[in-house]
Order: sequence, then structure tokens, then C-alpha cells
Amino acid sequence: MHELSIVEALVEQIGRHLPPKAILRSAVVQAGAMRALDECAMQTAWQVLGHPAFGNQAQLQLKLLRWTLHCPACDKDFEADEPHAPCNCGQVGQSPQASDELRLLSLQVDDA
Repeated sequence: MHELSIVEALVEQIGRHLPPKAILRSAVVQAGAMRALDECAMQTAWQVLGHPAFGNQAQLQLKLLRWTLHCPACDKDFEADEPHAPCNCGQVGQSPQASDELRLLSLQVDDA
């Protein structure tokens, strides 16, 4: 379950950026399809690895991106829900393009 190590790194990063005495309400994370993250596993890891400054109600919002594929037949990039989706031109065997990103987009906090 690689979600556990990803959430561990997120908790550490958020802890470094959280203002002193602030309480985290939510964190928004964007992940590319190549990360193969399971949202349920991410939420479980978030609950297990919480930080005292986060409070019990801190929410993790995960935005999962679709696959970005490149079709060699028509030289077009397109998005799909699965890595082996056929292109609109009918060609199969596309190659995945930059879909492995993992970004902490925003934090919502309250002052203590």
C-alpha cells in the first residue's frame, strides 16, 4: 500500500507549512493516473497518520487526474479513464504521457 508512504510525506510537508497554532481543516491534493492511488486507502492512511495540529476533522480532498495518452497513428494527445483506451481514430497501443504528478494544491486552516 504505497498510499501510506505518500500520506506520510504529505503530513510531513503540511506540518512544515502550517502556520504556528493553526488548525488544518482541509488539504487538497492532485494526483496523476500513473500514481495508481486508491482513494479509500488514501483516506484510511490520512486518518491513521494524522498530525495533532490537524485536528480530528481535517479532510483530505483527492483530485485524481485522468490518463493522458499519445496516439502514434494520428499524433494526438487525449485523456482517458484507462491506460489502454483506443484513440478516436481507432488506433490502439497509445503511450502514456505525463500523468504521474502529485501536488499539494491548497490548505484551508483556522487560527487556534
